[in-house]
Amino acid sequence: MDVQSAQRLGRRRAGRFLVVSVRDNSLGHPRFALAVSKKVGGAVVRNRVKRRLREVFRHLRPHLRGVDVVVSARPDAATAPIDVLDHAVYTALSAWRISG
Repeated sequence: MDVQSAQRLGRRRAGRFLVVSVRDNSLGHPRFALAVSKKVGGAVVRNRVKRRLREVFRHLRPHLRGVDVVVSARPDAATAPIDVLDHAVYTALSAWRISG
């Protein structure tokens, strides 16, 4: 997946915890990319955020078709519980009606 083109050309939805970019792909299945910068926290914190976001996408994957999803975590994501991150991702994706 070309993450830069998905971020640059994809549809974007920003919130307190995440920025989600979505772009259609021709593969018929979803692909995900995570961007968690040092602004979020140290290595332990960044890895925790990435693990939580991977778990969110594990549950969403069966409901998505041919899209590339790039999630950039914001610093507030470091202290957000997984259910809040789940809601943030679901809200961003449902804005384009690509889930379900």
